[in-house]
Order: sequence, then structure tokens, then C-alpha cells
Amino acid sequence: MCESGSPVLLGPRLAELAPQVVRFYRVLDDICLLNAPDVLLRAERNHHPFTRTSTASPHIGARFAHHPNVTLEPIGIPHAE
Repeated sequence: MCESGSPVLLGPRLAELAPQVVRFYRVLDDICLLNAPDVLLRAERNHHPFTRTSTASPHIGARFAHHPNVTLEPIGIPHAE
């Protein structure tokens, strides 16, 4: 599992070393708004090394709509639990 930010740079290497493993990209922050370096922005746009992309925000999730496996997963424990 890689979180948004610099860990996304590990995606291609992880896919190379462990192609059979499910690789999650958990997008917690919109790095476009955080003045992220171009290398991070490019790596996030090329999120194909990840088999699943997960975010808590529908706004951020919309940026990954072309990924074949995007899920919206809220942060925290539901109040009913």
C-alpha cells in the first residue's frame, strides 16, 4: 500500500518486484493543491502500477475515474458501529 505523496514513486518498482501482489494506492491528499514537485504529479497520473486506487473523497476519486478499480472508502469508523 502506498499513500499519496512520495510513496507513489515506488509503484513501478513494486510492480516489477511483485507483479502478483495487489498494490493499493491510497489517495489521502490532492497533491495538485500541495505544490507537489512535477515528478510526483507525473507519477500519480501514471498510477497504472497500482491494482487498486482508494480515496475517501469523491472529488479526488473523480480524478482517477479512468482507472479500472477505484473505490471510495471513508476515513474512520461509522457512527453506527
